[in-house]
Amino acid sequence: MRTPGYIYLQRKLLDNPVVMKDAEHLAVWIYLLLKANHSPKDALFGKERITIQRGQLITGRKKISSDLGVNQSKVRRILKLFKSDQQIDQRTSPVNSLITILNYGDHQQVANKVDNRWPTGGQQVTTTNKYNKEKKEKKEEDLRLDIKAIWDKTKNRFGLVDDQYHYYRHCLVEMEQRWGDRTNEIVDRFLKDKESEIRDLRYLCERGIDKYAGIQPEELEKEKELTFVCPEGHKDRRVSKSKNLYAVCRKCYNRLVPIDKVALEKSIGGLA
Repeated sequence: MRTPGYIYLQRKLLDNPVVMKDAEHLAVWIYLLLKANHSPKDALFGKERITIQRGQLITGRKKISSDLGVNQSKVRRILKLFKSDQQIDQRTSPVNSLITILNYGDHQQVANKVDNRWPTGGQQVTTTNKYNKEKKEKKEEDLRLDIKAIWDKTKNRFGLVDDQYHYYRHCLVEMEQRWGDRTNEIVDRFLKDKESEIRDLRYLCERGIDKYAGIQPEELEKEKELTFVCPEGHKDRRVSKSKNLYAVCRKCYNRLVPIDKVALEKSIGGLA
């Protein structure tokens, strides 16, 4: 299994006459860069256990020849040239060789500024994760602002104060998640209904809001015309509360009281 990662190839490599001597010299040089350790680790050099440092690798002519398809004698000459030109240092054992890439840090120096149009794999993952985190935070912030706006509109209706916000926030969040973009519109319908029997914000969020979600504004106004009734049951009890909020019955002069629409319709037919 190959180790994931990447190396930097600087353009100034094209100006190196030893590395650029031919395709095989270039192939061996890039191979050494790819195989070199980027951090210290333990390994066997001959029969000795050593710690190989950043920019070092343990390999051999046979291994390089097999991996690149370059003749062993050519690999030996290339490594000898790299060593004489002080590109590498080399120690040999009967089993393998320890190669050190001189000035490895210069060859793998990270530029201070990376062109975002051509990000490396690691940078792209970091950028994507940062974008997703910012997007999530923005969504949570937008939701928080929406919830706070609903709270500000409804708290006075239920006689609540700002210190109680955290007790009701989860209910407001669930309501907003259920109704989405319609939440504000539905809450506004509730607030316009001054005679609503809903007296608890938690109940409004969990169940009460459903009544206003399925009723169009004109239907809500129509319902308001069937809200008040004479407590004595006189027939002229149907009064529009929007026009006559404090009306009284014309027969007994009792003040009209609110009643459920369904109960009102059932009772109208039996009154004389």
